[in-house]
Amino acid sequence: HQLIAVACSVDHAKQIRSLYAEKGYRAAAIHSKRMSTDEKEKVIQELKSGILDCIIQVQMLGEGFDHPKLSVAAIFRPFRSLSPYVQFVGRIMRVIVQHNPQHPDNFGNIVTHLGLNLDKQMEDFRQIDREDEKFFRDLLEGKEPDLPQEVLDGSARMRVAEQMVVQNEIVDNFLTEDFIDSDDTVLQEELQSVAETLGFDTEGLIEFLKKKKTERFKTTPASAPFPINPQSKRIEAHKRLNEVTKRNANILLK
Repeated sequence: HQLIAVACSVDHAKQIRSLYAEKGYRAAAIHSKRMSTDEKEKVIQELKSGILDCIIQVQMLGEGFDHPKLSVAAIFRPFRSLSPYVQFVGRIMRVIVQHNPQHPDNFGNIVTHLGLNLDKQMEDFRQIDREDEKFFRDLLEGKEPDLPQEVLDGSARMRVAEQMVVQNEIVDNFLTEDFIDSDDTVLQEELQSVAETLGFDTEGLIEFLKKKKTERFKTTPASAPFPINPQSKRIEAHKRLNEVTKRNANILLK
């Protein structure tokens, strides 16, 4: 399984790449700005051949991109509308094991931060009529970029530093939510049969399951932080220093 992440900008994507690389993951950033066709093809080939664990993209890998082994979508930017959100999430909705929807390899995971306020996009995504294939396909294949107003009206300016930087944030738990409901009827029938065999109160068990189903989010304690490889951290720090120096020099010379 592999991870695809979406970032706010090219510099942001490189920061995220370094964070993954420091922890021993093979990661690369891909974008359309000042990245040659050969460089982009090299990253895509490394992803498809399994060399990369993670790919971080900026307005790339949209229409027509298909790589079933992508199973984790990490969102590091806000989305103002549903269309680009669905386009990105759609990258992890490919089937790996055919004719077996419940196989663990077919599960996809969307990871984001509560501070990005993406609850509305997720809820709208859940409400999409599963039978409306044309609407769903149009969303996945749409080409309209989700650009800020200052970019559209030409008033945007590049900044040397980010307006806000969060350092060493500690995640103590995750809120998890199923995108689709499991086959509860079949599950309840199986549990009821087992419970009756063991002499348990079947009605009480079913009521308990229904009550648990009404809970939208499940809280899962965060695991221990991933260890950082000191050598990888030094390599990425040197790489980031060169990237930031070149980026800031280009901004100042414009």
